[in-house]
This record gives sequence, C-alpha cells and structure tokens, in this order.
Amino acid sequence: MLRFIFAIIVFIIITYTFSWAAIINIPADYPTIQQGIDASIDGDTVLVQPGMYVENINFNGHNIVLASLFLTTEDTSYISQTIIDGDSAGTVIIFNHQEDSTTIVKGFSITNGLGSGSNPFYFAGGITCWTQSNPKIMHNYIINNTTSGYSRYGGIYSYGSSPAITDNLIYGNDDYAVTCRSQDLTSGYFPIIKNNLIVKNDQNYAGIRCWQSSPFIINNTISENGRGIRFVESEATIKNNIIWFNYYFL
Repeated sequence: MLRFIFAIIVFIIITYTFSWAAIINIPADYPTIQQGIDASIDGDTVLVQPGMYVENINFNGHNIVLASLFLTTEDTSYISQTIIDGDSAGTVIIFNHQEDSTTIVKGFSITNGLGSGSNPFYFAGGITCWTQSNPKIMHNYIINNTTSGYSRYGGIYSYGSSPAITDNLIYGNDDYAVTCRSQDLTSGYFPIIKNNLIVKNDQNYAGIRCWQSSPFIINNTISENGRGIRFVESEATIKNNIIWFNYYFL
C-alpha cells in the first residue's frame, strides 16, 4: 500500500513538473528563433526546421533547449541544413543572464558571426558565455566566424562560466577558436571541452586558449591551427587529446 501511494506521489510530481513544458516550432509558431526564445519558459524546447536564419540571438536567461531536427532524429545532415547566420553583425549566440546547465544548443551550423572588442558581450564571433552562464553546446558546426577591434575570440568565448562544449566541429574561425577565461584560478569555473574537432582555424592563434582558467580538455582532435593549446596562468586537466600538425603545442 505504501509503495502504491509513493508511486502515485511520484507520478503527480512528474506530471506537474513537465506539464508546462512546450515545444515551440520555428518557423511554424514564430518566424524567428529569437521570437521563439522570447516566448519560451524554462524547460521548453525551441525546435528549428531546416533553413537559414539570419539572426544574432540572446537566450536572456531562458533555460531551454534550442535544437534542430538533429535532436529528434540524430541525423547529422540537419546540422548543416539548419544555419544560424550572424550576418557579420555581432556574436551569433549570447548567454549572459546566468543560464544554467539545463540550457542546450544542439544541432546547428553557427556561422558568420563577428566578435567585437567594443562590448564585452560581443567578444566572440560564434558563441559567448558571460559570467556564470553554463549552457551545454553540443553537436554544432561552429564555422567561419570572424573578429574585429580588440576581440581575439572567433569561435567560442567563455568568461567566468562553466559551459560544456562537446561533440562540435569548430572550423575556420579567426583568432582563438575556443577561449576559457576566469577572473583567477580560485573563481570555481570549470569549462568542459570534450570530443570536439578543432581544426583549420587561424594559423596565427591557438585552437584552445586557457587564460586564468581550469578547464577539462578531453578527447579532442586539435589540428592545423596556429598552436594547439595555449596556457596563460591556467591549470587545465588534459586527457586523451590528439594534438598534431599545429605550429606549436603551447
């Protein structure tokens, strides 16, 4: 009897927890990805159909899943077919409202962003995670993003955050492909950089740059960049990476 009552309580809790979650379809429900994000609440999924979306988007604190049809099919062709194009107008995707680890970006080509040194939230061309923003960035092609001014962060820039950057292709970006930076080593931020292919980015800069940071760098292939990994006052955990055909390791 007690087991039956417990099962009913668990069912009620699960039903209540997930009954408000919604799937917002782009472009059927909203014509742009940003409008879909703005209409979402925590726990929702914004599901994007194949196409090119010329946008610079900000999650604005929404802890949601943003995904292409790769999420539901695991068909990798949807990654190249579902493009978020920054139009050289700024960072393609911004997290700067302390989004948590339930926030996911999955299955997109993220391209043509512009990293600018004039505004801290626009440091990276592709994706910026700013101050306690900890999303999961998974199974994306982060390609051909550029920089201007004082920015040196073409692909992904994490500042004072602990994103999980996994299973991405990071290719053809200006300057540093991935940068992890904190205020100092005692800040308690531990980005995860795992199972990525970081290749053919800027020949004058590193595939990964660690600046006063303590990331976990595991199972990546880092090749044909200016350098493999560059450390500045950092203590990284590095395991099982393939680092070759770069000009230097450090």
